Amino acid sequence: MAAVVIEAIDSFDVVWMIADILNGLMAISTLRSLPLCPQ
Repeated sequence: MAAVVIEAIDSFDVVWMIADILNGLMAISTLRSLPLCPQ
């Protein structure tokens, strides 16, 4: 049972890493679309 959990966590690490990269790209594109002078 523990081995299954560890394997699941390993695969989730990759998923979270990809999600982090996508979130970063979305944040960058959002910041670029905003005006340069925040209110």
